[in-house]
Amino acid sequence: MTTNLDVFDDAPVAVQDASVGLVVDVLDDPAAIASCWRDFERKALMSPYQSHAWVSAYDHCWQDRRRPKRMLLRVRNEAGAVRALLPLDVFSRRGLTVATMPGAGHANFHMPLLAHGGAPSADEWAEALQRAGRAAGIDLFIFRHQPQAWHVEENALAAVMSQPSPSNGYQLTVDFPAAEARTRILSPKRRRVFKSKERALSERGAFVARLMESEEDVRRALAAFLAQKAERFAAQKIANPFADPGIQAFLLAACLPQPDGSPPPLRLYALLVGNEIVATRAGTVWGTHMSVMFHSFDQRPEISRSSPAEVLFIHMIEALTAEGFTHFDLGVGDLPYKRVFCKEVMELRDGIVPVSAKGRLLAPPLKAAVWAKRRVKQSERLSALYQRLKPAPAA
Repeated sequence: MTTNLDVFDDAPVAVQDASVGLVVDVLDDPAAIASCWRDFERKALMSPYQSHAWVSAYDHCWQDRRRPKRMLLRVRNEAGAVRALLPLDVFSRRGLTVATMPGAGHANFHMPLLAHGGAPSADEWAEALQRAGRAAGIDLFIFRHQPQAWHVEENALAAVMSQPSPSNGYQLTVDFPAAEARTRILSPKRRRVFKSKERALSERGAFVARLMESEEDVRRALAAFLAQKAERFAAQKIANPFADPGIQAFLLAACLPQPDGSPPPLRLYALLVGNEIVATRAGTVWGTHMSVMFHSFDQRPEISRSSPAEVLFIHMIEALTAEGFTHFDLGVGDLPYKRVFCKEVMELRDGIVPVSAKGRLLAPPLKAAVWAKRRVKQSERLSALYQRLKPAPAA
């Protein structure tokens, strides 16, 4: 089904004058969604988590009984040119219908696919969401971790009924050749430390950082990642999300070439010492941007003291910069090592946009929860208290 909505037929005059002819289509036919999405993404401003290939791989994580309904909001001008696409997963639970963007917590950033220089304004997005939400029976939109800008262009959706996200993101913009990566990123002291760590690893056997491309290598690296991550989560008394078979199917699908023969949306790298994989790191790519999704490392003290995951990352930056990559990010979350590599803070916002009366009732507690989580994340004292008080995961 495709529902056409003349968004501003009865909007306030000031908005209507600024937005003549803006139309929103609500697509829910899978073939129409895929065709529209693939066509527009070739020329859109977007994060790697909104590529059709990444989301298609992510869809492997769903069991059929809980699979959400996929919709696509297409914003066009009066001439029919697409100004933005907004992919949505729509969930109905206990009489409430909520729309979010695909990827949940596995997508570091949620943002629309935007036309360069012609994307909707915040006012246009606000009205479009209300009209589209009513047409599709959506009570509430929830948008997490929205960048306020992407590669210096504004993401106006992030300004719609939003507040600061609990955590920020961290990015590196490359304006130097690969040969200068270490000197431009690391201080002289850190370069000496890294050299020492590389020397310690090499004493255990020849070490090499490389992209895992064949299915055999991908499966081997993912097995190492899952084992290392399981050990890490158990030591921290944190529930392991990667134990879910659906998530494992998603990661495998994302790391392998796509059914149409196109490259995998997720690049998986491994640091090998001799025949052992001592660290892994994976990032999803779009254009010349890599966004790191996950990493792991061998927990043995004689290995972990050499920071193998960080050693692997500097080798990745060197290799990808030589390929022509211009941006790297380490995702969401304020950890000290991220500031070593990525000096730019990416300010993020969470948007909670109610449509119906039920949505308006639920929005205030959801906004309060975002505010409280940010307070905890921004306070060392509250974070330490939370870590002490949170329950251990069920066995």
